[in-house]
Amino acid sequence: MQSYDCHSRITNRIEELLDIQLQGLARTMIREHDCRNKLKTILSILAKQMRKQQIQIPFDKGRTMFGVVDETGQLQYGQIFAQYTENINLKTPPPNASRKILTGKVLLTKNPCIVPGDVRVFTAVDIPALHHLCDVVVFPIHGPRPHTDEMAGSDLDGDEYVVIWDKDLLLDRNEEPFDYTADNSEAKPIVEETLTDDMADFYVKYITQDSVGTISNSFLFQADLYGIKSEVCHRLAKKISQAVDFTKTGLPPEPLVKKWSIGINYINVFVFLRMAAIEIHIFFTDENTGKEIPPEKSERHPDFHFGNDRHPVYRSSRLLGMIYRQLQGIEDVLKISENMDEQDVVECDKFLIVDDWQLYKKVAEEQLSRYNGRLRALMENYGIKLEGELLSGCISEMRNRISDRDQDDMSFYNTAEVIEKKVTLIFREFREQFFEEFGGWQSCTEKIDKKFVEEENVLHRVTRRSTIEMQQKAVAYYRTCYDLAQQTGERLLSFAWIGYDILSVVRQNNMLKEPDITHSATPLCKILKQRIYDYCEKNKEKFISFMQFPNKTEYYPLQTYVSNYPGLEYVMFIICEWAERNKLLTDRLQRHHICLILVLYGIGRIAGSSNRNKPFLKKLELLQSMDLEPEKIDEESQIELLLSFFEYLASRAFRKLPFISFSELEYSAVFLRGEWLPMHEVAVRTYYNMVFNLEFEELNENRLTDSSLKLVVRECEPFVIELPGTVQSLSLRCLYDQNTFC
Repeated sequence: MQSYDCHSRITNRIEELLDIQLQGLARTMIREHDCRNKLKTILSILAKQMRKQQIQIPFDKGRTMFGVVDETGQLQYGQIFAQYTENINLKTPPPNASRKILTGKVLLTKNPCIVPGDVRVFTAVDIPALHHLCDVVVFPIHGPRPHTDEMAGSDLDGDEYVVIWDKDLLLDRNEEPFDYTADNSEAKPIVEETLTDDMADFYVKYITQDSVGTISNSFLFQADLYGIKSEVCHRLAKKISQAVDFTKTGLPPEPLVKKWSIGINYINVFVFLRMAAIEIHIFFTDENTGKEIPPEKSERHPDFHFGNDRHPVYRSSRLLGMIYRQLQGIEDVLKISENMDEQDVVECDKFLIVDDWQLYKKVAEEQLSRYNGRLRALMENYGIKLEGELLSGCISEMRNRISDRDQDDMSFYNTAEVIEKKVTLIFREFREQFFEEFGGWQSCTEKIDKKFVEEENVLHRVTRRSTIEMQQKAVAYYRTCYDLAQQTGERLLSFAWIGYDILSVVRQNNMLKEPDITHSATPLCKILKQRIYDYCEKNKEKFISFMQFPNKTEYYPLQTYVSNYPGLEYVMFIICEWAERNKLLTDRLQRHHICLILVLYGIGRIAGSSNRNKPFLKKLELLQSMDLEPEKIDEESQIELLLSFFEYLASRAFRKLPFISFSELEYSAVFLRGEWLPMHEVAVRTYYNMVFNLEFEELNENRLTDSSLKLVVRECEPFVIELPGTVQSLSLRCLYDQNTFC
């Protein structure tokens, strides 16, 4: 197998990519408060994808490509040629599209990859004779065995390969490739009289014995429990290969073994399954080899396998289990918003206004009616409920799909691609019509200064010098659209942004006219600001008591920083109240520890906190701090520090800390062995609840008594608990009857 360093590097990178994706979504939700409803649609779909462990690899670090063979014969064994289009959004790249040729070590595999040998490392080289090939991976014709056959038995019949050149995801070396040679079946003579019946019999046999999915799931479960190189996984890999080749060979795999290998040593275990106690035997020993060979049919499932209601579940300690539990906490937060009336009132931006915009109101109304009519027709055709789903491509429910599994289809031609083209065509057509009376879009716009643009695409061009008439028409489009949404409650708002570049100029000009323009806070910042103020006012005595630091060594750093940074005490108080309400405070983790972690983060002296361009606080020397001028932390900075600190507590960087030392604050104390993990788990729920639902429940003292809130009862996914054999079924029945067992 690979080295421990390789294992750590790859798992850390995968977790880092997940963190980047989640934090990027969260920050977008905070920043783009005008599009929260559209963004939440995207979030819900992405949460479902990530729950399937589909973590995005940056498009400049990996691609999916078709495989072809090197007809020139210049590639040698162990080499590949790969060239890709840099702009991943180009579905059909033109000849002049920017391209890049890969060189160096790359990782390749073909899905589904099963055994370790299916993921292989190659050397990418530049072959001038192959420069005409792009967005494909070229394999050599030389060598003892085709490289494609080494990866899941591929044969270049339209197979797609994953090509990754992220250095942190590369393996140290290649594992032994698996033998995917299919068994030879005996050719049976064709009898014309029974040909139809024989075809029907084979079809029935195929349907009843098509077991690729079942065997693949068993392989996944047993690999998680016993390791991917275990004997049981080796046997399952052979059966998967046989199941895949069943349509060609006519030879189905043998049924999965449901018992441990024959032996004499076992122990009894009772499984409580739907109010029945079932006795099973485990830990048999193989008589021939002396090895304990588990059954091929998994006896228990890992927690990351959702939809299980019949098998005992265990908590997986591997990467898939850790990722699943992290995403599960975030998904639970997203489910809360499904029961919240979060339809924000449609408000017009006060800075998007210009004199005499009403001159174009009639034109705007006519165009709006046509535009919304075409959008409604598209939404009705595919059963799409929200405009946000239509524009983002993240559609929760859809009819008239190309295939039943279309939502998981990442290929070129799927329903989402068809919808995207239709929506783009509508928006592009109406934007071109917008400029017709001003001389046409070619004369009114200029190509944007970006790497990947098309000269003849109005969506890749902007207006640099807009006339007053253009501004009046753009504002008329915006105002007419938003006024209609306010009157009808139908949130079709995309028409308002036909003249997005012109509206930007209008808004900028109006903001410059304001004498005392201030940065408008996001809804989350406004809510947190009000919540903190109300909470501190209602708990004045508790706050005063909190500020009376004892005359002890551990409180000296806190006293120093609070004295030099007035306002920091409010953030400390809120953090400690959050910890107390979530029952995080213990004999080991106390209030001053949490405050010290906050200070370490503020001065950028804890791993992962140095990602900011500038620390929130300056590091103070305790003996010299008395001579410094205090720097007040205003309310906006308090909110920024609070949000940023919660984001850090919810991050992988905090969870993966090897230890926490307070020596930077001249206090001798160390946390070891993940004593801070309960803080991380609670912070994940709190941070994403704030970001996605604009809720900070720990500060909402009226939540339980608020009559406007309805109690929502949800049914969780069923699961089975595995109990020791010493537990009697009668005792469990008594617990169940008392409604104390769940």
